[in-house]
Amino acid sequence: VQWAISPARIVTDSTSAYFDNILINSKTNYIRLDGRLSPDHDDKLTLSFEGLNLSYLNNIIQKPRPGKKESSMDMTFGGTMKGNIIVSDVYNEVLLESSIDVSNFMLNNNLYGLVNVRSEWDPRQKVAVINISNNYEGSKFFDISGTYSPSSKIADLTVSTFRMPLDIINPFVETFASGLRGVGSGTVELHGKFKQLVLNGSIMAEDASMKVDFLQTRYSFSDSVRFNPRGIEFRNIKIYDEKKNQGTVNGTLYHNSFNDFRINLDFTVNKMMILNTRPKDNEFFYGT
Repeated sequence: VQWAISPARIVTDSTSAYFDNILINSKTNYIRLDGRLSPDHDDKLTLSFEGLNLSYLNNIIQKPRPGKKESSMDMTFGGTMKGNIIVSDVYNEVLLESSIDVSNFMLNNNLYGLVNVRSEWDPRQKVAVINISNNYEGSKFFDISGTYSPSSKIADLTVSTFRMPLDIINPFVETFASGLRGVGSGTVELHGKFKQLVLNGSIMAEDASMKVDFLQTRYSFSDSVRFNPRGIEFRNIKIYDEKKNQGTVNGTLYHNSFNDFRINLDFTVNKMMILNTRPKDNEFFYGT
């Protein structure tokens, strides 16, 4: 795709910068920057765009950094964006307002259709009011609403899911499990800084299953999974192996912002498949 840069002006002085119709465009896509940044709270800079490929973000957020450990929280994005982002008050808290639509949105290779992202500044509470939702062929999988405070960098969000595919969680549990399937419905509250979010709430998992990797055994269940500041809690959940033998699990999957997982689970079983490993999985510890 060939892009063109249109004639434009940028005027700066010691305290402000004025951008006069900075336009980069192709036949169908464009990026435009227009407005002023200054100590005046009313001055705004608007970035508008259409046809931007969201997958370019992956190269930025996943770029290796010296001393950075690989994290299970890494995500991959896809889709095409159009909309605008308005920036103001850059000399203080940096206020952002946005109206963005992402078509064919993908997260970790899962398709969610059209995603709408809206944020508005609340001058009374001094927070950004956030609303995010999706529409996939007439179905809504998630609805996110809440606030974000630039001064404290703290988010207060409510995430509601509606028969949302659970395989989106696979990257978060890959340290001990894989192949998570099923759908989930419920509400979870998120509070804190984005890298230190605390979760509270519950999700009803339907027709869910996952393989516990160190056991090489797949378990299925349909029950509520609870989230609290300590981790993910399981209360008297009936589980089934691949031959439909039943057991019960209680306990907690502890984590630190979905890193540093620790497991404390109690299983009550009767003739269930617990271990299904072969020598290639672990030459010192295998069997059925």
